[in-house]
Amino acid sequence: NEYKSYLRWLTRDIMSETRWALSYSAFLDRLDYNFSHKMAVLSDTSTFQGRYKMLRFTSKFLEIFGSSAVTIPITLFLALIIHHDPLQSVCLNITVIQIYNIAVIGVIKGIVKRERPSYCQKEDMFLVRSVDKYSFPSGHAFQMASIAYICHFYIDTYVILKGILYALCVAISVMRVVTGRHFISDVFLGAILGVISCSVYLSMFWIKAENMPFLS
Repeated sequence: NEYKSYLRWLTRDIMSETRWALSYSAFLDRLDYNFSHKMAVLSDTSTFQGRYKMLRFTSKFLEIFGSSAVTIPITLFLALIIHHDPLQSVCLNITVIQIYNIAVIGVIKGIVKRERPSYCQKEDMFLVRSVDKYSFPSGHAFQMASIAYICHFYIDTYVILKGILYALCVAISVMRVVTGRHFISDVFLGAILGVISCSVYLSMFWIKAENMPFLS
């Protein structure tokens, strides 16, 4: 009897904690949606002609410039034309880690399958509309965080360059929410996952430019 009573008590406790967790999760999800929606001042395509016209143009530039389809060729080109370390090794590894991250992001998105915000103008999504319909994590924030993480540890003497890269990474990530592409949590957690992914890469796969003859 005592054993049965204990099981009933344990079952009720688990169910109570589960209901609380689901309620709290729903609260956080709603909070995330509301704040993200308020930030998404550029989610309406009519802002092309409104008071946010210049900001809209900037956001589109950052969206395209921050895409892996653009950054991978740029960093690969830099790795080929720069012939001194640490910049050459940094550019080479940024290129490789972006390809590595694409696979990681694809797996996470395929598992989570979180839809993009309902107010996202999908017909306005250049480069990614047909291949990237899921929201979590933000690929831009994921990649930018990885790039910033590498630069933080491997570019010591180029302070101005690091500052520019940090600002660019933050701007690109924030614009993902402002344009309505992502929720705040997609960007915030995407950046954290990007740092984790980068840490794994750096501990296991770092490539030295001197070991790549085609770069010399």
